[in-house]
Amino acid sequence: MLRKIKLIAELKKRNIALAALQAQKTDFNTRQSDLEKALNEAETEEDINTVNQSVDDLNADIEAADVDNKISAEQAEIDKVNAELETITEQPANPTVPPASNTNDNERGVNTMNLTKRGIFYSTLDTQQRAAFLADNEVKTFLDQTRAAKQNRGVSNVSLTIPQVFFDTLRPNLPKISKLYSLVNVKPVKGTARKNIAGTYPEAIWTEMCASLNELEISFNQVGIDGYKVGGFVAIDNSLLEDSDEALASEILEALSVAIAKALDRAIIYGTGKRMPIGLTTRLAQTSEPADWDAKAPAWTDLHTSNIVKLNATEAATTGATFFATLYSKLTLAKSDYATGNLTWVMNKKTHQALITKSIEFDSSAAIVASVNNTMPVIGGNIVELELMADNDIIGGYFDLYLLAERQGGEFAYSDVVRFLEDQTVYKGTARYDGKPIFGEAFVLININNTNPTTTTTFPGDSANVKLVSLSALTIGATPVTLFPPFDPNVINYHCEVAAHANKITATALSSDATVSIKNGTTAVTSGSNATFSAGENTLTVEVTNGNATKRTYTVIVNDVTA
Repeated sequence: MLRKIKLIAELKKRNIALAALQAQKTDFNTRQSDLEKALNEAETEEDINTVNQSVDDLNADIEAADVDNKISAEQAEIDKVNAELETITEQPANPTVPPASNTNDNERGVNTMNLTKRGIFYSTLDTQQRAAFLADNEVKTFLDQTRAAKQNRGVSNVSLTIPQVFFDTLRPNLPKISKLYSLVNVKPVKGTARKNIAGTYPEAIWTEMCASLNELEISFNQVGIDGYKVGGFVAIDNSLLEDSDEALASEILEALSVAIAKALDRAIIYGTGKRMPIGLTTRLAQTSEPADWDAKAPAWTDLHTSNIVKLNATEAATTGATFFATLYSKLTLAKSDYATGNLTWVMNKKTHQALITKSIEFDSSAAIVASVNNTMPVIGGNIVELELMADNDIIGGYFDLYLLAERQGGEFAYSDVVRFLEDQTVYKGTARYDGKPIFGEAFVLININNTNPTTTTTFPGDSANVKLVSLSALTIGATPVTLFPPFDPNVINYHCEVAAHANKITATALSSDATVSIKNGTTAVTSGSNATFSAGENTLTVEVTNGNATKRTYTVIVNDVTA
């Protein structure tokens, strides 16, 4: 009996290991599929070169992982354990799952309250449209495959392509969750694309009724946009997977909508441009023209002092007409030359309440009134509350001059392993977006409390893609000393001995976008220059950062044995 328990435990460990390998293989297959799509969408030599480089990177990752051989070896061990279990008992180690019930929704007790709670996702559809959505062959196939993921025993890590009709249904709901999606200029694109943007529109010319028309000069700019993946995973109760198609579709739509909406709002305001859109504050804070600024884009202008402003202590202390007169003079920095939409002012609730407080006064009947509700006084424009904004900061302007590129398609993948005890199946969902302000002059960032406005934020850390913050090489000494263990990008702790106080330190990041910071104790060291060690043990740290990827720190204990 004890031997049987040990074998079952071993079998579970092997299944978990096999699950990880299968997930890794699925990821490789997904990356290959993405590259095939990218190649089909490539329109320039630069696009093709980028795809070729990504193919080389993928081949290197596949060779290094050696997943197929590892899966075969793991499966062989599982078969061996199962065979031994069969000799101990006739009872199978993995009992089969009884077939799914064919009872109807009423017999299963479908929770109709859930449909009411999630009704927002069908609010844009009438009864006929909803029925058509659920009857769509692609939708039915996707939902059936989703349920199959739950009904299959063992490990499931199969990617499902989300039907485009899901995104067509999701898209009208994004404005109800995202505060900014409906305000910006959303354009569907394919591949790495360039969008034609008109500059200042000319004025038409009056002439005689029968005279010749004058030619109007319209200059076009091109804004280059890429594609970045936004997504994550969510856990869905297995009981819900047994419910009606409407309940399941509603839950999936909610998970996708909320996740994407939150990410989009943060990126539109604070996006860094590294594997995500460029945010408004990032563009305004630029102090020099970025190296990747498109030659055919509108001319870059320095806005970090002209369009990022604050009220000084005296101005911030005023109220009523005096305060709003000063605020008005700052807000008018947002230029409307190229805009066709209306002004919008984004702030958090606390800042909005502060503006209301500033506007409170008594009318002729001694009643308290406030001139601020959801419209900015004097200059006009809607006020949008967005809690991710810093206190007392207001960013505003003409949001139709922010270009948000939206690519078709998305993907769901599932696994019932990681949340087995919670009786949940984990799904991951992804979509692709990019974006940037077309004309930075159309926006202004202001702080109303004598504090420098906030231009950065903390994005959820990308801890899944370790290679973004990994080193490809780490050496100590002009003639490199031996590291123990030998250097491996996935190993972060080392020790070594040096026979001289001064030693050249070289650390190279695997990703060209990463930043490497080296310290000998508390003393900063530039890669390629010397670090001066003291006799005995010294701590050398190498920190690798890359956008919102979770930073990684390599540590080397250097024992200086200089005589």
